Amino acid sequence: MRRAPPPGRLRAVPSGTRDTGASSSAFKDRVDAALVARLADALHDADARFPAARFEQLATDGLDALELKARMAHVAAALAATLPEDFPDAAAVVGRVLDQVEVGARSLEGWELWPVADWVALAGRGHPGVALDLLGRLTRWATGEFAIRPFVDDDPGGVLEVLSGWVDDGEEHRCRLASEGTRPRLPWAPRLSSTDPAYAVPLLDRLVEHPSDYVRRSVSNHLNDLCRVDQQLGLELARRWAGRAADHDRPADIEWVVRRGLRSLVKDGHPEALRLLGHDPDVAVRAEELHLHTPTVELGGHAAWRLTLVSDDDRPHRVVLDYAVHFPRADGGAGRKVFKWTTVELGPGARRTLERRHPVRPVTIRTHRPGPHLVEIQVNGRVVASTTFDLRT
Repeated sequence: MRRAPPPGRLRAVPSGTRDTGASSSAFKDRVDAALVARLADALHDADARFPAARFEQLATDGLDALELKARMAHVAAALAATLPEDFPDAAAVVGRVLDQVEVGARSLEGWELWPVADWVALAGRGHPGVALDLLGRLTRWATGEFAIRPFVDDDPGGVLEVLSGWVDDGEEHRCRLASEGTRPRLPWAPRLSSTDPAYAVPLLDRLVEHPSDYVRRSVSNHLNDLCRVDQQLGLELARRWAGRAADHDRPADIEWVVRRGLRSLVKDGHPEALRLLGHDPDVAVRAEELHLHTPTVELGGHAAWRLTLVSDDDRPHRVVLDYAVHFPRADGGAGRKVFKWTTVELGPGARRTLERRHPVRPVTIRTHRPGPHLVEIQVNGRVVASTTFDLRT
């Protein structure tokens, strides 16, 4: 089981990457006047000279009109205007707040501390050593992967040395930040401008064996990014890790990282990625029946179907079953999105029937439009059947 972050810690939940089960407004509304007041109290307790009232005025002025990340940036700008101008002095104030959090004398959630991390990126670039030390502390409670990226751009070699020290130390939150903050395609974040995709590979080579699944999940996401920006580099890394797994005392942990890190290539039916995971891209499996239970779907409902697969092979196979939905776009075209379904064991001549329900509900990452939606069933990346449901909004 994946260990959840400690209570109060905020993990970034990019609405552009998955359905979070909550609207973007539910997240942005966490960054409100009450949050600003709690942060002001904590900073004033840490330094009686901190102008809490002015900070609250600056931070809340126009806040309600902003979206989530803009709210974070707005609060961070208010911090920059009210904390000591000398960054090491300001960092010391924040450090005293964290001292209180660490001993349980004050409770601050990640939502309060995320804008503090943004402030570090805004105000601390002239003092990278102090800033990185502070981010290394903050990341125990709040996301730091966005804030660290400007420092990577400023001094890739220097930051890599710091991150390598974090990996040597092994503390799971800093190790996770070392992987997550250097991802080539980190959601919600600008691309790193001064590094090539292989920048963090020396770190990932060590982190793939980290005992924390919280860290290894980030490593798998980083590998997935590499496969999207430099396919050969990603496959080379996956092959190397797969080879190491057999001699490791926890082979399943490394195999999970490789399997999850190759997920985009598997969805695309990439032959080498499939073979690396033990799947035959040319497996003789066909769809005998695809029955759509819901020819018409109301927005907020489900599309449901029944699929019967038949193996025409004389060998057993483990096949990856996915499906793609084509969503109509405003320009009249369609955007194709592949969804994971399951992995199926099929013996020689075996027949297997499966049911699937696909939720069609409002999400922040997609505008649902009425009309026909093509559904394609994939076996090891190859389309074996298709059907169409009509969406009514």
